Amino acid sequence: MKFDPLAVHEASHAVVAHLLGGRLVRCAIKSGAGHTKWTGLSRLASLRAVVAGHQGERLLMPAEAHPDHAAEDIGTASRIALSIARLGEAAKLEARGLREPTPAMLARYEARAEKIIGHAEAEAARLLAGHREALVLVARRLHEDGTVTDETVAAIVARSTKGGA
Repeated sequence: MKFDPLAVHEASHAVVAHLLGGRLVRCAIKSGAGHTKWTGLSRLASLRAVVAGHQGERLLMPAEAHPDHAAEDIGTASRIALSIARLGEAAKLEARGLREPTPAMLARYEARAEKIIGHAEAEAARLLAGHREALVLVARRLHEDGTVTDETVAAIVARSTKGGA
C-alpha cells in the first residue's frame, strides 16, 4: 500500500495526541503543508505527540522517512524537552546566586533534553505500532478529505481497537 507521507506524518500526531488523552483542535493538510494542533496534554505528553510524526513515517514507510520532514517538529520537541529538563532549576540557580545557568549547566540540560526526546520517540513509536490500523485509517481519511476531526480520530481508534482485540 502506498502512503501519502504528509498524511501519515500529521495522522501520527493526531493518533498519539488522542491516545494520550488530548483533544484534537485541528488536523489538516493542504497544498503540501500540514498542521496538527491539540489541547489538554502535559508537556511530556505533548512532546510524545510532537515526535510522533516522524515515528509514524518510520513505521509505515521507512524507506521514505527522513528527519528533514520533521524540521519544525524537531525545534518544538527541543524547546519542550529543554523546558522539562530545566524543571526545578530556577531554585538551584537562585541558591547559587546565579541569574543565568553556567555553560556546564546548559550542557547538562541539553543532555537531559536529548534523553527525554529519545524516550518520547520510543513511546510514540510504541503507541503507533500498537495502533497501526488506526494510524493507517486516519492517514487515509486525512489524505482523502484534507482534514480529520477529534471525533473522527476517536471513532477510528475505538473501532480499530475493538477489531484488533
